[in-house]
Amino acid sequence: KISATNGVGIVSYSNGTVDVKGNLDIDANCAIQTRGYAKTFINATKDKTVTIDGDIAFTKEYDQANVITDAEVVLNLSNGNSYLEGNIYVDNFDSVVNNKATYKDITGMALGISNGAYWATQAGDGAVDNFVNDLTMSNGTIKHNNEGNITVNNYSGNGIVELNTEGHLHIDEGAGSLN
Repeated sequence: KISATNGVGIVSYSNGTVDVKGNLDIDANCAIQTRGYAKTFINATKDKTVTIDGDIAFTKEYDQANVITDAEVVLNLSNGNSYLEGNIYVDNFDSVVNNKATYKDITGMALGISNGAYWATQAGDGAVDNFVNDLTMSNGTIKHNNEGNITVNNYSGNGIVELNTEGHLHIDEGAGSLN
């Protein structure tokens, strides 16, 4: 178990690679923090139990145009004991005034939710806009619990989406549809 109540569970920066091949249990304010073309793979084989209490943040710490926020995170929640209870978002630290990053700067957030697993966004200090570049569902559930939106660029499969707030789910045109 990775526990970092006021910290970060996994940090993957600057072309680094993290590949978690076993069961994973994270309890952290920020479960995964990444940037700079780093790669984070969790349960690529889709046969492990993954429990994550905490956010996935693509970060920009410096007010410079050449700080790369894009990174790759491939996360598979593949059984009824697996979940992500947290938001997936871009975090511009307080030091970033100009050149702020947005979810449009990220191309590699892939989330698979299957076989009774779920992703529950979290309410906090206001609305948090969540995003997923590639969402694949097979009998999984999204529980949207904050007032921000979820944007999905590419979608395939079938699953349940519970909109428990005034937030919206937006699937880009041509990206697939919920069945």
